[in-house]
Amino acid sequence: FGKAKNLLIEEVLQGEDAPPAACEDDGFTNFGLGCADLAGFGFCDQDAGDGMTVAEHCPVSCDACPDTGDDGGEEETYSCSGGEDVCLHVDGSDLTYTSSADIAGFQFNHDGCLNAVSGGAAADAGFTVSASGSAVIGFSFTGSTIPSGGGTLLLLDGNCSNDNFSNPVFSGAGGTGLNVEFATLDGDDSGCAGVIDCAGVCDGDAVEDECGVCNGDGIAEGACDCDGNSLDCAGECGGDAVVDECGECAGDGSSCGPQTAFIFFNTDSDIHGFQFGVDGATLISAQGGAAADNGFTVSSGGGTLIGFSFTGSFVPAGEGGLVEITYENGGDPCLTDLVLSGPGGSNIDGVIEGCLAIVEQGEEPVDCKRTELSFAFIVKVICLNIALLI
Repeated sequence: FGKAKNLLIEEVLQGEDAPPAACEDDGFTNFGLGCADLAGFGFCDQDAGDGMTVAEHCPVSCDACPDTGDDGGEEETYSCSGGEDVCLHVDGSDLTYTSSADIAGFQFNHDGCLNAVSGGAAADAGFTVSASGSAVIGFSFTGSTIPSGGGTLLLLDGNCSNDNFSNPVFSGAGGTGLNVEFATLDGDDSGCAGVIDCAGVCDGDAVEDECGVCNGDGIAEGACDCDGNSLDCAGECGGDAVVDECGECAGDGSSCGPQTAFIFFNTDSDIHGFQFGVDGATLISAQGGAAADNGFTVSSGGGTLIGFSFTGSFVPAGEGGLVEITYENGGDPCLTDLVLSGPGGSNIDGVIEGCLAIVEQGEEPVDCKRTELSFAFIVKVICLNIALLI
């Protein structure tokens, strides 16, 4: 049924007397002229020669049918506002209803018009219903409900109309409140000199909230619409975007992962060992490049990276990627404190260009006994390799 919108409850009030006989011409003719011709010549008021006028013989043609004042019945149509969940109407001794939701319980007041109530859909659902001198209450001890739809809710013992009832309170499954109205006569204010509110109360203060519920609480706190949805991190109501582990809305978790960068070299000398520090980023590891291709052992720790060979191999002179470093996301690495070792333990005069490039400037012999250099360990290893070869 959906919302009980535009509910129409019709009552046709028929007259008690039998309808009058049909008004029709009786076939009268005069001088060969029928009713239509006589009326056309204006003879309707003339004596027909039998004690009757032409109009009495020809009421249809002369437009003289009697006005009985009975149009066959006056139709009164009752309806609710269209924003209700339950629409109620008194039809004789029946309290009828149309509901878009299952009814788990109800209560309403009356002005003393009722003696008792019984039967109806309430009884069919096993409800316990009681009526006092001013109120009616119905509910189920077993949790049963009156199904959505329509029909007779209760049979009324009394002389009541919609105007005799007030303050309807109906609940749905789970105790949810339902918006209830008593139907009003279309085009009639039911005698109300003021304004009828959404609950059908004259000069009442009930209003519809932004969700269209009479006297409702509106959008719940923390929600962004009447369906209870909330805003996602992108600001979309009911959206599914969430913040990933990197703190990025709708991210895939990759934006905060480790980053990598290549250290490039350009030398005229073979490189037998290297050492440098890394500023501006937290160093995690080092791998690959020409150092790995030539069997170098590369280690990193404390922001310093060292590379050398236990077998005496070297990175041939030339240019390319010396080694790839891995560092924590968000860093901006830049090399510092560069030391290069060339063939025979010589020192390669290298400089750092553009933070991540090593370029040779010249050569200078390296004393294998100079252990005070930050590159001392590599030099010792190179000297040891030379001694073994001799």
